[in-house]
Amino acid sequence: MTLSEAIKYRFLQLLGEKGISISEASKRADISKSTLDYAIYSRGRHNYSIETVKAMAKGAGVELKEFFDSPYFENVDFV
Repeated sequence: MTLSEAIKYRFLQLLGEKGISISEASKRADISKSTLDYAIYSRGRHNYSIETVKAMAKGAGVELKEFFDSPYFENVDFV
């Protein structure tokens, strides 16, 4: 799994667990819904900025440390 895939899957996992919509997450994180939609649903690899990942974590209601505390990040392919 690539890092960008792990970030996407973890974000969606957290939203599902907490019952948060993407629209609500964008409001919580003060980031546009279109930015989150692009980050999650567009095809291809993404090079997420740390600011975007921090916003995703905030939108999901977790600290950055908790965001990355997941099996999704255990075997990430950084190539």
